[in-house]
Amino acid sequence: MRKNNLKYYIYALFAISIFLDVVSCSDRDVSTLEKATQYSTTAEVFIDGFSQNEDFNAWGDVYNLNIDYSTFYEGTAAIRIDVPNSTDVAGTWAGGNIYTQIPRDLSGYDCLTFYAKSSVAATMIAGFGINSSGSDYSVADSVSLNTTWTKFIIPIPVASKLTAETGMFYYSASPVNTLGYSIWIDDVKFEKLGTLAYPTIQNTLGSSLFLGKTAIGDISLTVSLPTGATQKITASSSYFSFTSSDTAVATVNNDSINVIAAGTSYIMADGFDGNLIVNSNGIGSAPNPTASSNDVLSVFSDSYSNATIYDFWCGTTSISKIYVGSNAMFYFISLNWTCMVLFNSSTSAGYVDASGYKYLHADIMTPNTVTTSSALEFDLGNYSTGSNVSTPIYTYTFSSTSKLKWIQLDIPISSYTRSKLGYITFVGTNLTNLYVDNVYFHN
Repeated sequence: MRKNNLKYYIYALFAISIFLDVVSCSDRDVSTLEKATQYSTTAEVFIDGFSQNEDFNAWGDVYNLNIDYSTFYEGTAAIRIDVPNSTDVAGTWAGGNIYTQIPRDLSGYDCLTFYAKSSVAATMIAGFGINSSGSDYSVADSVSLNTTWTKFIIPIPVASKLTAETGMFYYSASPVNTLGYSIWIDDVKFEKLGTLAYPTIQNTLGSSLFLGKTAIGDISLTVSLPTGATQKITASSSYFSFTSSDTAVATVNNDSINVIAAGTSYIMADGFDGNLIVNSNGIGSAPNPTASSNDVLSVFSDSYSNATIYDFWCGTTSISKIYVGSNAMFYFISLNWTCMVLFNSSTSAGYVDASGYKYLHADIMTPNTVTTSSALEFDLGNYSTGSNVSTPIYTYTFSSTSKLKWIQLDIPISSYTRSKLGYITFVGTNLTNLYVDNVYFHN
């Protein structure tokens, strides 16, 4: 019996070894095997109720979101957003973010869809991708609502990026003509339509860029919908892989463009039509101030602590704040006159006391052609109870070679009243656009 048992045992081992050889010699390519998904691929955000593990953060009026069981697109319930009046002490707008406690893998979808309507014609910002994990794959769209249910589609720029997303849906809405109203939202879910086409980047960079790093910021792009309509959305630059057509003019690193020379370069994104256009004027930001902070009362400069600019009063001038890297400057467009307001017009407080300083400093630069008739006048506004008195203190006349050159001005102010300065006024003559930086008083 022992000999027979040993013989059968040897036969069994031999058979197993042959089986293992056959398996190990298989030609099957394991790289083609489907990988297990790390996170849930649940598509539903709100279908008659919130999906599992979802939570909500309110913005503005924190009580703006409710579940409505009497008005819905289909099923048994919808989200109702109650937008407050503009005078509501609880909040003057309605917003919120639906997010998940556990990330989801949304890489198999190409859009977020939902139905919505409003009690009045209104506009709502809607999107997804806002989360607290540190990543930013947000997408936003401005949707026009009316009193009938309408389906909205918000495309996902690059679905493969969303393998661990927590931001499911967010919205923001303001009063219409100061009055509140209600919005209903239903059947919020991610879908794979497969019919979205022609994603095209829209150029959003300025017409003249300074030397240095400039943040790309959010990207505007258009996508063709199944209906044939063109949808415009705004998406985080984190979705895109950028390249520069001329690295001698500009290079790209993640979410910033480094402009290194004058010229034109096209910033392209892999897989997308369109581009961002760098038109560099070859000019850097204003020179860094050298005055000691102990001798400075600053109004606007990245080099010092600044007084508060409460407001701008303007004629036809439009004002924007632009950045070169972290350095900020003001851009006055179609300049005729504008005031930097240094006091709170409601409380009559906040003016600055510049009585101990001898000079007003300002760095100015125009990107436009100027002549000897182009000039910039500076006025100081003295605030006092019941009156505002403006005094012209200096006029700078440009030369024909002033275009694209930073001009540093130190204007004597000792002979003017400076104890209650309420505003600084810039008045342009035959001067189209103006960059302004480093506005401060000093000795």
